[in-house]
Amino acid sequence: MRLRHFAGLATATTVVLGAVLPLPTASAAEGDTLYVNPNLPCSTGGGGTAEHPYCRIQDAVDAAKPGQTVYVARWTQAYPEAVQVRSSGTTDKPITITTGAWTEQSDETTAQIEAGSAPAFSFRNGVHDVIVRNFGIGLGGQTARVVDSPRITIDHVAQFFSPSSYQRGAVEVSGGSDDFRLTRSAINSAEAAVLVEGSSRAVISTNDISSAKVAVATDNAPYTAVTNNTLQQECHTVVRLTGDAVGSQIHNNVITTTGTTGEGCTDPLITIEQGNGAEYVATNLTHNLLHSAGGAVPYLWGDKTFETPEKLAEFIAPFLSPEQGPPSGTADLLGDPQLAEDGYSYDGLGTTSPAIDSADAKAIGTLDTDLNGHPIVDDPQVADAASGSGHRDRGAFELQSLGLLAPAVNGGPGPYPLKVTVTAKPARQNWPTKVSYSVDFGDGTAPVASATPSAEHVYQKSGKFTVTLTQTDQDGHAYSFQGNRLAVVNEPGLPSVAFTATPCTTSRSTDCLKPLSYVIDTTGSTSPWPITDYAVDYGDGSPVSHTPAVPHVYRAAGDYTVKVTATDAGGQTGTLTKTVGIGYRPSLFSGYSPTRVADTRTGSHPAKIGPGGKLTLKVGNGGVPAGAAASAVVLNVTAVAPTGGGFLAVAPGGTDRPTSSNINYTAGGIVPNLVTVPVGSDGTVNVWNGHTGASVDVVVDSLGEYNPEYGHQYSPLAPARLMDTRYGIGVPKGKISSACATKLQIRGKAGVPAGASSAVLNVTVTEPDRDGFLTVGHTMSSSNLNFRAGQTVANQVTAPIDADGTVTICNTGGAIHVVADVFGYYAADGGSLFTPVPPKRLTDTRSDGTGAIAGGAFHAVASGAPAGATGAVLNVTSAGSDRGGYLTVWADGRQRPGTSSVNFAAGQIVPNHVTTPLGANGQFDVYNFQGTTDVIADLFGYFTKPQP
Repeated sequence: MRLRHFAGLATATTVVLGAVLPLPTASAAEGDTLYVNPNLPCSTGGGGTAEHPYCRIQDAVDAAKPGQTVYVARWTQAYPEAVQVRSSGTTDKPITITTGAWTEQSDETTAQIEAGSAPAFSFRNGVHDVIVRNFGIGLGGQTARVVDSPRITIDHVAQFFSPSSYQRGAVEVSGGSDDFRLTRSAINSAEAAVLVEGSSRAVISTNDISSAKVAVATDNAPYTAVTNNTLQQECHTVVRLTGDAVGSQIHNNVITTTGTTGEGCTDPLITIEQGNGAEYVATNLTHNLLHSAGGAVPYLWGDKTFETPEKLAEFIAPFLSPEQGPPSGTADLLGDPQLAEDGYSYDGLGTTSPAIDSADAKAIGTLDTDLNGHPIVDDPQVADAASGSGHRDRGAFELQSLGLLAPAVNGGPGPYPLKVTVTAKPARQNWPTKVSYSVDFGDGTAPVASATPSAEHVYQKSGKFTVTLTQTDQDGHAYSFQGNRLAVVNEPGLPSVAFTATPCTTSRSTDCLKPLSYVIDTTGSTSPWPITDYAVDYGDGSPVSHTPAVPHVYRAAGDYTVKVTATDAGGQTGTLTKTVGIGYRPSLFSGYSPTRVADTRTGSHPAKIGPGGKLTLKVGNGGVPAGAAASAVVLNVTAVAPTGGGFLAVAPGGTDRPTSSNINYTAGGIVPNLVTVPVGSDGTVNVWNGHTGASVDVVVDSLGEYNPEYGHQYSPLAPARLMDTRYGIGVPKGKISSACATKLQIRGKAGVPAGASSAVLNVTVTEPDRDGFLTVGHTMSSSNLNFRAGQTVANQVTAPIDADGTVTICNTGGAIHVVADVFGYYAADGGSLFTPVPPKRLTDTRSDGTGAIAGGAFHAVASGAPAGATGAVLNVTSAGSDRGGYLTVWADGRQRPGTSSVNFAAGQIVPNHVTTPLGANGQFDVYNFQGTTDVIADLFGYFTKPQP
C-alpha cells in the first residue's frame, strides 16, 4: 500500500446492496456527542462535553449510548490505547466512534492510535451496531478484532503496518459477527490483511489492501462481498475462500501480485476451496482485473485450475439456468492494472489502465464514491465497457479528471484591512478538460471566481478563516482543497510585550551550564502583525541582544532593569521595562572527602597574599573539583602564619570585593573556617585579603558542591551532641591520639536516618597537648581544624558518611579532646534545596544599634530568606568578648539546644560557619553563654523545600 492522500468526506457513504445487505448510518441527535480531547483540561470520568472532554477514548466509548457519537480530537501524540468496545447501538441508531476527517493535503486532523500488540479496536460478546471511522492505526497490532459481534462497520481507517508476530490478520472477524463491513480503508499487513471466519454477509468494499500473504481470506463465511478493492500481494494467493463460501461475490477488484517475477510465484490469484454445483451457482466472480507478475493461473476452484476468465466461464456456464445470470469469469480481465500515482494515491490507475470505466456499478457492495470520497466519473478517452452506470472503474480508486491542488495562503497575520492572496499550481489533468476555479475566503463574502488557481481578497474584520480553493471540470465535477494555513486577521493595534527572565535549564550549551545563566521568554507578547525582532537590554551594561532565547550570563546576582522592545512586520514597536531578580538556582549537595586545591606555601611560585590581594580558584577543570553547572562550593579555608592581623573574605569570582568576612586572623596564627560560597558566572571563586590586613598564606580544601542538576537534599536537625571525649559521649571517655583511629556513629543518631549520605557537624578541639590539625575523613593530606597547644578551636564540617554509618576522625596534634554536634544531614530525598546568595550582612551588633550581647541573653536575627525557608547558611563571628565562652545558634521559637556554634577566648575575633534551622518567622537566635560579646552574622544562602 502506498497511500498518498486519504481524503475526508463531508457525508456518510452508502453501500449499493438492495434489500440483501443494508448498511447502517449514524443518526445521533443534535448535541448528542461525547468528546475526547487531551489537548484541553480533561478527566477520566467527566461529562464528555467539548469544554470538559474525556482524556481517554475508552472512557467515552464506555459511556456511549445508542445514537451517540464519540468524537476523538487529534492529539500531539498517538493515543496509547487498545479500545475495547463494550457498548452497543441499534440498527437505526448505531454508536459512531470517529475523529477528524482526513484531508486531501494531510492527515493532521486525524487521531492516531498505537495499541502495541493489541487490536486498536476490539468487539466481543454480542456488541452490535457500532461504526468506527477515520482513524490512523500506528505500527504494531491489529486494526480491529471482531468476535461474536454483528453489524460492526470499520470505515475510512489507515493501518500503516501490521507485523506478522502479533496476529493472523490486521482485521480479524470471527464467531458469528454477521453483517461486518470494512469500507474505504487502507490496510498494510505482513499476514492475512483481512480474515473473516464463521460470519455471514460481510462486505469488504473499496479498500486499498496489501499484504505479504493473503489480502482477503474467508473461512465458512457465506455471502461475503469483496467489491471494488485494490488487492496487492507480493507472490502468493491474493483472495482465498475456504469452507462454506456459498453466495460470496468477488466483483470489480484489481487483484495483482507485484513483487517478484519469474519462477516461484505460482500460487493462483484466487482460490475457492469447495468446488461443486451449489458453489458454482451461488458464488460469483465477475469484472475483476487480474494480474500475476510471475505468470500464475488466475483461478483455483476446488481441484480445478483455470488459465483464463473465458475457460472459467465456459466451465461454470452448464451449471447455471438462464435466469441465474452470467457465469463466473464473465467480464474478468487479465492484464497489468498499471497502478500509478493519479494525483491522489500511488495505487491509483494509470491513464491507459484497462480498469477504467469497466466495472459493474450494480455489483453487490458497491459504494457511491471511491476510497478518497471522489465521485464516479466518465473518462472521455476510454470507451465504456462497464455495466450499470457505464463509468465505474475497477479497484478502490476512481480516476478523476483533475489531480490534487495545494493552495498556498499568502499574507498576514495582520490587522484589517488585510490583503491575502491564494495561489496554487494547476493540477495535473488525466484527460483534457476545461477548468474553472473559485475561492471561498471563509469570511462570509461571496466566493471569488477565477480562470486560474489564484485570487486575492481584502479582509475587513478580524478572525481566523479557512480558505477553500475549488476546481471544477467541464462536466461539473468539483474538487475542493483547503489552504495550507488559516488566514489570520487581527484587530489593529501596537505590539504588546510580555516577558519573563528564567534560569536556563533546557539547553546543554556551555553558557546554559554556567551559574546565573538566564533566558528571556517572550511568550505572551502579541501584535497584529508577526513580531519579527526582539531587542533585549539586560540591564547589566552588556550589548543589546536580538536573540532572547540564547542564554545570557549575568556577572553577579541582584536586581536588574531589563527592557524588551518588539518590532513587528508592520514596522510598529512596543516596549516593556521591569525589574528582574537574578539569582542562583536551588541546588542539591554532593560531598566528598577533603581535597586540597590550593596552598600558597607550595607550588612553583609560593607567595603569601598581600593586603588587598586575592586568590582565584577555578571550579572544575583541575581546580575545585565540582561539576560544570555547580552553583556553590563548600571549602575549608585556612589562614596560615599571617604577618599581622586582618581578615579574609570569600566571594563569587567576577564580582566586587564583599563587605563580609569569613576568617579573622592575628599575627602568627593558624585559623580555619568552613565556607559555602556561590560560584561566579566565570566559574571561579575569590579569596580576598582585607586592605588593612597583613600578608598571609592561604590553604584551601574542597569538601563538596551544590549543583541544580544532581546531588542530595538537606534536612536540618535540632542541634544535638553526638561526641564529647571529656565525658564519654559517643566514644570512649578520654583524649584521642595522633591517628585516623576514631570512628563516630552518625546514622541512627539524633534523627540522622539510615539513608543519609553526609552530615553537618560542628567539631571542637580542646586541650590539645601540642600543635596540629584534625580532619574528618580518611586522609591527613587536608584539614578541617588547625590548632595550637592548649587552644580551643571550633569549625563546622560537612562530612561524607561511610558505608557503616560512621565518620572517621584523624588527628595529628598529639592527645586532644573532641566535641561534635550534629546540625543536619543530606539524603536523596525528603529534604530541602540550597539557594546560594552573595554574602549579605544580617547583623553587626557593633554598629546596628543592638549592642553587645550579655551573658545568658540572646539576639533574634531576621535571615532575609524567603517565606517557608527551612534553614540558612551563615558565617557567625564573636568579636570583643570580655571573657572566654561560646555562642549557640538555633531556630527562633524553639528550645535552645545544649550545643555550641562558636567558641572564643577573651578579646578574640572568632568566626565560624553555621548551618542552622530557621523559625517559622524566618529568624534564628544567637545565645551568649557568659560575659559580653559583639556578634556579626553574614548570610551565604538558604534552604527551601522543592517545588512540587
